[in-house]
Amino acid sequence: MKPILFVIFGATGNLTYKKLLPALFRFYLQNYLPPVFFIVGIGRRDYTDDIFTEELISHMTLEGGEEDWQRFKKSIRYFKFDFGSDPEGFKRLGSFLASLPGAGEERDTLFYLATEPGFFPVIAHGLAMSKLVTKGDMSSKIIFEKPFGKNLQTAIEYNRSFNKLLDEKQIFRIDHYLGKEMIQNILTVRFTNTIFESIWDAGSIESVKILSLESEGVAERAGYYDKTGAFSDMVQNHLLQTLCLVAMEKPKDFSDDAIRGKKLDVLNRIRLGEEFLFGQYDGYLSENRIPPGSRTETMAAARMFVDTPRWQGVPFYVATGKKMGRKLIYVLITFKETASPGGIRPPKNKLKISVYPDEGIHLVFNGKARGLTNEIETVQMNYCRSCGVFGNTPEAYEKLLMDALHGDATLFTRWDEIEAQWRIAEKAEQAKESLLLLIYKDAKEVDRALFELWGEKIL
Repeated sequence: MKPILFVIFGATGNLTYKKLLPALFRFYLQNYLPPVFFIVGIGRRDYTDDIFTEELISHMTLEGGEEDWQRFKKSIRYFKFDFGSDPEGFKRLGSFLASLPGAGEERDTLFYLATEPGFFPVIAHGLAMSKLVTKGDMSSKIIFEKPFGKNLQTAIEYNRSFNKLLDEKQIFRIDHYLGKEMIQNILTVRFTNTIFESIWDAGSIESVKILSLESEGVAERAGYYDKTGAFSDMVQNHLLQTLCLVAMEKPKDFSDDAIRGKKLDVLNRIRLGEEFLFGQYDGYLSENRIPPGSRTETMAAARMFVDTPRWQGVPFYVATGKKMGRKLIYVLITFKETASPGGIRPPKNKLKISVYPDEGIHLVFNGKARGLTNEIETVQMNYCRSCGVFGNTPEAYEKLLMDALHGDATLFTRWDEIEAQWRIAEKAEQAKESLLLLIYKDAKEVDRALFELWGEKIL
């Protein structure tokens, strides 16, 4: 195997501590890394290699033994660099990377930009100008953490700039939701089971709900979050991408371009309903680094329609929020009501694709109750993806990092998808300007407001 070099910009943040380094350490434990590899963390703090690795281990749950970690950390380096104000630092970075063992050999380099979006153009330009990334050379790639841009205009400017520096195949715009096992499973469930695909349309389906609820507040992300808000942070990328997997037509194959092309078809046919709900949890204004009077939403809900023959008239409800009292991620397909003999209207069938806390598929259907009567009872058929699994299942970031190394962009978002998502988000932002924020204490208050808005409980 060729030597591999992982370079992480913004390496002293939580993403590195909680996701990226644990994923790379699991690669090491499972022998997915070559004999020669290096992880270079870049940040502004005055760290040494030892201080950086001590900081990492203080935030990680050590899965292997202490000896495994001691061997692994020999390949970790720290490079102090204020990339926002020191353009000459890219030359120093180049010299530093060239000094690492194996630099004279052919190697794959993955640059991960775990920074605020505003730094993306600065870093990409610096890497290109210092020849650390060469346009068209697939041995070097850049992963851009979401969100890609701050709004539609900045996203367009970023992409125009990057296209001058990089080939599209070298650009990996990450959406970690697409790396989650059950989100990936949506396509498999749909397209490999006749019982689902044959009724996956407006003739049988009444509504689709896509929810991502969190129990925590903004915590240490307050500074970033207040500039973004729930819709741009979650709906614009994660939930719209999930919606695409539910609503897309069958691709000719499972290649990256075929799948992403069908997702784009959905994004271009999404129509926002007129009713939105934006809320802010009680106490948000007291969080550290939140300016007085901020109107940033911490929850957002929208009703959307996909104007294709398959989905004509079917509402897609998307909702996300912080401080909801629990963490839940799922897709709920509700089927249309049917009348049984005698005019009895049994409960509606439901298919729930659960992503968190459990991973699985739950089908609700009707059967005869026990006894001498003909009463109908609701029964469930459950497939638990995570039950009976010993050890760790792959984290979303593990799957995505491995795909990026291999040049597989299937689970990464193409530019035209990003543009279409931002256009949808822009319309939602315009609607928010004329709406009052719901100040909520828990999910029950939000659900009552959603029921008043749409006549249906969503959460």
